Order: sequence, then C-alpha cells, then structure tokens
Amino acid sequence: MIAKKIKGQLSKVKFALGYNPVVERHERAETFIPEGYRAVFTLTADFELAWAPRYSHNHTDPLQASIEYARRERENVPDILELCDRYQVPITWATVGHLFLHSCAEVDGHKHPEIPVVPAYSGPYWDFQGADWFEYDPCADLATAPEWYAPDLIDRIVAAPAGHEIGC
Repeated sequence: MIAKKIKGQLSKVKFALGYNPVVERHERAETFIPEGYRAVFTLTADFELAWAPRYSHNHTDPLQASIEYARRERENVPDILELCDRYQVPITWATVGHLFLHSCAEVDGHKHPEIPVVPAYSGPYWDFQGADWFEYDPCADLATAPEWYAPDLIDRIVAAPAGHEIGC
C-alpha cells in the first residue's frame, strides 16, 4: 500500500515538473498518415477469452463467469470480423499470449514453469492472491478447452481482408 502512495506522489511531482504526455504535431501529416488523411483513428480490442475476468470483483464466481464470457467472445469474434471486412475497419487485437497455443501440458507437475511467477496483486477491479497465475489453466487443447486457446480465431483475424493487427 505504501508503494502505491509513493508511486502516486511521484506521478504528481512528474506532472508538476512538466513531464506530461505531449501531442506530437507534424507539419506534413502525409509522412505518417496513409493516403494523406489528416487524422488517424485506432480501434483496439482486448482479446483474452477466459483469461481476463477470472479474478474480477464483479462476480461471485469469477472463474465460471470468465468461462461464460469466453464462450460469448468466441461466438462474437466471427461476427465482428465480418463487420470489419464489410466496412474495411481494421482492429488491433491486444491478445493474451496463451491464446496462440494449440495445447499445453504440465511439466513435472508445474504449469508453464518457463514463465516467471506473477506476484500477488490487489486493485480496484480484480485481485490475484493465488500461488500460480496459471492455476486455472486447464493444460489441455483447443478441442477440450476452447475458452483458453484460440489459434483458430487468431488465424481468422490474420486472414481477414480488413487487415487487422495482432498485439501480444
């Protein structure tokens, strides 16, 4: 808690010293905006399936809610892609890395031992107090746990005519 207060105070000091976000202005927009447009609109979508809300404060059973959320997201993504193609609107998909996997398995009783341990976190919207960030990872595959894997949807996003981008 003290670290949060210190961070907040340091942010105020930075602001007071003039280290604020700035808007870059360019004389010639055509050097960085395609086709000579004067503005750019960026549309991003968090693509997380069951990974996002599993520690949420908003649900009495966050794990079950996250699985239901993932099922709806799987249903909605193809419709979103169709609309984006129809109107030529590309999206930058901020994608959880685990969704790229076709499958995964425990190694010597551990889930993803190659990834550093995530420290506990408590915040206004969600808390993680578990011993392992991957505690709910089914260590299965797309066919048996489609809420946790999405290489099929990622392939559709990449192949869509609208020209989407994937961020991870």
